[in-house]
Amino acid sequence: MPSLLTDTEKAQIRQILGYPNVSRLTTLMELAPAPRQLSFLLEPAMDALLPQAVAIVRQLICQCEAIECQLGQSADRMQAASVGNLKMRADEQDALEKLYVRFGRRLADVLGVPPYPLSVRYQTDQTVNLGPYAGNLRVRMMN
Repeated sequence: MPSLLTDTEKAQIRQILGYPNVSRLTTLMELAPAPRQLSFLLEPAMDALLPQAVAIVRQLICQCEAIECQLGQSADRMQAASVGNLKMRADEQDALEKLYVRFGRRLADVLGVPPYPLSVRYQTDQTVNLGPYAGNLRVRMMN
């Protein structure tokens, strides 16, 4: 069954959820698997997305992209605490990051996968906790 998402949308989903956007060939370094253990959950989930959920996923992608743009624009405002009577919000970037993580978690819920636990963005998110197994998936190498 062909995927209902474009390759660009899949790349955006990987980026939003913190997964590496690299080919499978680059995941093996010196015969040891690189930390991509959960990609085997995400890739089939994106391909198996129900047609009714495509609009939800695309809306969440748009919301995360908009927040990312706001984060970039907020960097210009970090240099001033106030402009005239207008006070700048000191925690604007933190608030935007939390909002991004919230929508990222919603996207993960729609797909039925966890955000990538080694992502810097999600490491500070206390709701993403895979316990002692995060980063310790054992893989048997076969010749």
